[in-house]
Amino acid sequence: MYTDSLRYLKDLILKVWQEREFKMPSTKDAAIYLATEAAEVLDAIMRTESGWVRTNEKETDIGEELADVVTMAILTAHLAGVDNFFETIVSKITKKREDESLLKPKKISPDICPSDEGGLAQKTREGENR
Repeated sequence: MYTDSLRYLKDLILKVWQEREFKMPSTKDAAIYLATEAAEVLDAIMRTESGWVRTNEKETDIGEELADVVTMAILTAHLAGVDNFFETIVSKITKKREDESLLKPKKISPDICPSDEGGLAQKTREGENR
């Protein structure tokens, strides 16, 4: 079922690309687009949080930006010849789940994240968050 959902998304992406007569990017270019879409997620988050001032109006819908990331990840996988992307994702998550080293809290130096102000880094140091 889930595999079919990911296959459906890939087919839909390719169909839209074809209908709109977009030039298919190289695998490298698709990966670059993926990275820029990920940066747009961060930009959208920054625009919605107080304390950040942006000099222009842009998309602030984090869900829309994440959809662009997923779209480009699926397209990049397709172009790279990763036919079993769903299984690859499940395998990667399973490996992380079973990795004993990930079960221990990591200590994060405040020097690494000085602007965290007691957030994630503090919780991780206290063992509350992994």
